[in-house]
Amino acid sequence: ASGRAGKMALTTKLMSTAHPLYIGSIPDNYDRYMVPVLFQPFADSLAASVRALNPSRVLELACGTGAVTRSLVGILPNGARLVATDYSPDMLEIAQQNLSDSASIEWQVADACALPFEDESFDVIACQFGTMSFPDRPAAMAEAHRVLSPSGHLIFSTWGEISMNPIFDVIEKTLRAMFPEEETPIMPTPFSMTDP
Repeated sequence: ASGRAGKMALTTKLMSTAHPLYIGSIPDNYDRYMVPVLFQPFADSLAASVRALNPSRVLELACGTGAVTRSLVGILPNGARLVATDYSPDMLEIAQQNLSDSASIEWQVADACALPFEDESFDVIACQFGTMSFPDRPAAMAEAHRVLSPSGHLIFSTWGEISMNPIFDVIEKTLRAMFPEEETPIMPTPFSMTDP
């Protein structure tokens, strides 16, 4: 489809998808352009918070192309188990390519809302900027609670107010100016958990 009808169809398709679509060239472009600018500095900080807990079993949810995974690999205690998961096989493939020399990571396609792990399997769960995209957040939090040990920790990050994020603020304002009668298909989700 082309023109306004095509854009509306795309908006409807994106909004009706339970999980975001990270397929085709999106994972590579995400890793090449967005990770260095937007995600890596936060990944280092999140990984340091995980390391401070001295965990032996770590689960990463929504690892994407592996920004946090890369940060964790070099700082986790020796012998720590790291399982990196993502809903998108294409994102996980890029993450694996980025860390092909690390045999210490277990990779798994997994839905955060229905984790394929035994109860109390992990000491720490880490998730950078993924919780906002989970289609059923209460189910994802319940699953995280289920697979954490009784003294375990869930460490996750979300974006603050869009007005405090100049890059996304410009994108949002541009999309609204271009399509004033349509809801933007992507911007509300990343900024939907701004209230601490």
